[in-house]
Amino acid sequence: MKKKLLALSIGVLSLSTVQVFSQEDNTSYREGYQLILEQQWERARDHFQEFQTQWADSSWADDAAFWHCYAIEQLNTESREHFACYQDFLNNWPESSWVADARGKILVLGSRLAQRGNPEYLQQLRFFSTGDPDVDFDFDFDDIDDTVAAALDRAERELERVRIVRENMVPPRPPVPDVPDLPDNIFISQDGDEIRFEIEETIREAQRNAREMAERAREAYRSRGFSRSRNTADDELLTILAALRDNERASDILLDRLESSDDPQLRSRIVLLLEDIPGERISNSLLDLVDNDESEIVRNNAVIVLLDRNEPVARSRLLEIVDDESFPVSIRSEIVGDLDNWEESEAIPVLGRLLRNSTEPALIEEAADALADIGSDEAVSVLLDGFSQQQDMGLRYVMLEEIANLETPRVMNFLSDIALENEDDELAAIAIDGIADREDNIGVAALEHIYLQSQNQQRRLAAMIGIGEAENAYAYDVISELIADETNPELLAVAANALGRTGQEDAIDRLMSIYSASSDSNVHRSVIRALRRLERFPAATEAMLNILEDRLASAEAQ
Repeated sequence: MKKKLLALSIGVLSLSTVQVFSQEDNTSYREGYQLILEQQWERARDHFQEFQTQWADSSWADDAAFWHCYAIEQLNTESREHFACYQDFLNNWPESSWVADARGKILVLGSRLAQRGNPEYLQQLRFFSTGDPDVDFDFDFDDIDDTVAAALDRAERELERVRIVRENMVPPRPPVPDVPDLPDNIFISQDGDEIRFEIEETIREAQRNAREMAERAREAYRSRGFSRSRNTADDELLTILAALRDNERASDILLDRLESSDDPQLRSRIVLLLEDIPGERISNSLLDLVDNDESEIVRNNAVIVLLDRNEPVARSRLLEIVDDESFPVSIRSEIVGDLDNWEESEAIPVLGRLLRNSTEPALIEEAADALADIGSDEAVSVLLDGFSQQQDMGLRYVMLEEIANLETPRVMNFLSDIALENEDDELAAIAIDGIADREDNIGVAALEHIYLQSQNQQRRLAAMIGIGEAENAYAYDVISELIADETNPELLAVAANALGRTGQEDAIDRLMSIYSASSDSNVHRSVIRALRRLERFPAATEAMLNILEDRLASAEAQ
């Protein structure tokens, strides 16, 4: 790809040494990158280490240095070694296209080391995260008091409970104005004469219907007056219970009212108020409601509260509900979606069983999402195996969407294989989109591999567009290299689109070269749209003016 050659030719690269461009170093780099794709981390580490010695002046030297650190990281060695490798990379290659990726790695590794009792890394984190607008990293360098954190968490749960309570209430309707009576006749003046019109019975019937509707609306509005005042009381109850949640009498009052009331709406709200009140009596009452209450909303709210209380005593019953079709899918999905907060040994077997046996898309999607959130090697294995065994194409699409949200090397290789080898174009499109969503150089490298290896034109086009989504100089270099000798109008049109997406000013000259070399109208339109994406650069405006002049001259000649 010789990604630095173009930059050198237009005078934007300044290095202290002359870089080497040859087929040998290109081939050697490709061999090493193939080892990365195959997850042969030890061989990749050794290969790229040797590459840096043999081809120290290669245009691929910084790429090799980054992949060398990446391979070390995947070997699960000491985090300090990972940190030091990426730190050396930044010191040796401050102008590399991989700087943002390496900086991100350092911030994650450094914060992890600091949290493990190595405070010396905090100062280095400050250095790497300060003054760089491209770094999106949020790390609290100050110690967070446990009591403050607990208070904030409790406040968040309080607000969430208020939201749930309000969502279960019917909003009041405004009053409807009276419908006035109609006269028997109306008079209209026309040319000085009064013309009388009698009101027909159909109009009077419509009036009566409107009046009845207005009366019903007003009655409904009046009947909700008590409900609205009670809603306000609910908010007050939340405030009181925030202070009394450890008071045994408060729980007695709520449970007594729960047992004595016949109003399912009131009882369902009382259930929600029980969430943070501790005690075995509360848990047993909630379990009894789940099994025996006549109201569906009370049963459902009891399940949600038990789930939020996260008590081991309720887990077996909650797992039974997952398979109980008498409960709504939405409630069952809530339980499945929360399993990522349980012990892996308890959650993963259930999630794997759902992927294998369930036919309900919502449950499968939540199970896949929970496994992805767990993110351990075992969870990823279960998720990938579940996808491989699933026969329903619609469910395979759902599962692959969740898999695509993971950014581990194993998943990246899995998505690359789907994009290259799977016969289903929709699955391939989801895989390519998942890689493109990374919007970093690792994703760009994977998409370049798909473009070069795939025989499917649509997948190559999708990979090209995905490369542009990275919006950085490396993506621009890759696209420029891929289309260096391209003449296919369809590929050139898509490449122009991708160049515009990179957001790089250097793309303007490349776009004008594509425009000048092609007579295809689709290519021309794609170039113009790409220039519009880059119109914040004065050169793009100038390029569009040149195209305008060219068009006018052509029209005049015709």
